[in-house]
Amino acid sequence: MTKQQGRIIITFLLRSGFLLALLLFAASLLPRAVGQPQIGRKRLIDAQARWVWQNPLPQGNTLYGVSFTDGNTGTLTGDDGTIIQTTDGGNSWVIQSSGTTNTLYGVSFTDVNHGTAVGAAGTVVRTTNGGNTWFGQTSGTSNGLLAVSFTDTNTGTAVGENGTIIRTTDGG
Repeated sequence: MTKQQGRIIITFLLRSGFLLALLLFAASLLPRAVGQPQIGRKRLIDAQARWVWQNPLPQGNTLYGVSFTDGNTGTLTGDDGTIIQTTDGGNSWVIQSSGTTNTLYGVSFTDVNHGTAVGAAGTVVRTTNGGNTWFGQTSGTSNGLLAVSFTDTNTGTAVGENGTIIRTTDGG
């Protein structure tokens, strides 16, 4: 469990082998979760902890990463370079072109414009315009990167396989 910028992130393995990452946001935002191997995400719809399944798109890829900047705007990442975004709390989704076919395991947005996704073989892609375009960045590693967290638009850390930890203070 980690806590950052009003978010608590809990990752756990369920008995069936289903890996679930749950993000608990500040009280004004609804929690979001993505899981694998099922495609989709769940959203908490009320304080009684009732969850509703929201299948983002029939895009067919497993989803691993999730980052919401507010109650409506969020981005999911997954297999084959999948990046999808919602601006209406998950009611509709738009596929974005990541420029890679590598699996993207983690994503972090600091605001609606600035985001970074990381994945297999040291892949790092970044957007500065809300995902309209994504561009590749050099990570300096070929190890898979599994998670990323940015504290502001320039300062971020990614972690991955074989104890890999990379950090930037200039946005990459």
